[in-house]
Amino acid sequence: MSTTTLPAFHDTAEAIHRELASVVVGQQDVIDQLLAAILAGRHCLLESAPGSAKNLLVASLAKTLGLSFHRVHCTPDLLPDALISGAVLAAREHPDAPGNSMQLPHVLLVDDITRLVPATRSVIQQAMVDGGGPWEGQLFAVPAPFIVLAAKYRQEEEPADVADEPRDDRYMLKIALRFPSYHDEFHVTDAPLDQPSEIQRVLNPARLREFQQAAGRVVAPVHVVHYALRLTRSTRVHEGRTPDFAYEWIGIGAGPRASHHLLAAAKMRAAWQGRDFAAIEDVQAMIHCVLRHRLVANQNARANGITPDKIVDRLVYEIPVRVEGDDIAAAPGDEPKFDVTSDDQWIGDSGR
Repeated sequence: MSTTTLPAFHDTAEAIHRELASVVVGQQDVIDQLLAAILAGRHCLLESAPGSAKNLLVASLAKTLGLSFHRVHCTPDLLPDALISGAVLAAREHPDAPGNSMQLPHVLLVDDITRLVPATRSVIQQAMVDGGGPWEGQLFAVPAPFIVLAAKYRQEEEPADVADEPRDDRYMLKIALRFPSYHDEFHVTDAPLDQPSEIQRVLNPARLREFQQAAGRVVAPVHVVHYALRLTRSTRVHEGRTPDFAYEWIGIGAGPRASHHLLAAAKMRAAWQGRDFAAIEDVQAMIHCVLRHRLVANQNARANGITPDKIVDRLVYEIPVRVEGDDIAAAPGDEPKFDVTSDDQWIGDSGR
């Protein structure tokens, strides 16, 4: 990535935040996570409570990026034909859409995906994995870029469904939309009841694809890769060097896909920050949304109110940022031997 491209990433991200601030209060971390996913071209889960402005946020973000958007309101009787026909029609209404195209919109928000019947859900998975499929004697396709945001409504007191976890693993991130802080909600409550200001387009699909290609050249230093691997591998309670607390809290840990997605998300965050390298702070900023749908808390943890987010908090606290040997890449077929007694930090990891 050229040095002239880096300011463009940072300036664009700042412009997107400014535009969204006129319609969405707070949620800065959520916006950063969505931008990282869009830049990586990966799909996400959205966990939220009703009334958290999820549709407004995603629709506004798509508009700032110049992308077509469609929301699918899931019901148990929603058939595949109805889903695709509605999505294709919404994509055709976008100003930049080619005429009579059979493409889905760039951003597809699937609201309450758990209510879909398997046949309809498989169509979405086909779009995510294969980039399209047959429909009414024709082939529907997905544009570039394309991202599915699947919303799930799960109450905090409800235990995780273990059967859902392998299905969820194909999503890069699970982004949690929380209610606003007291300060933010105060200003929302006291705001005038007029129409929000018009969102201005900051990017277009062609320019975003250029950004995606440039972001693919962001690198991760060796010590950052080692740190990300130690975090994910420490969740595997039946192998490797696992902290003692993991045996008490974790039933199923994160697989290799989690390591790949964590590093990819860290690189995308670094790109939006205007850097051509990922740092420790990028890994720590993205680890919750990468791991929260890949960790299954065991019965002991659930009985004590331990959620996947609390497990990740403990991981970040327990796993050292820098250990002896982190400056050396792992040789093929070799298990690196780290000296975990050292807690010295690497120079250059800002904010740590």
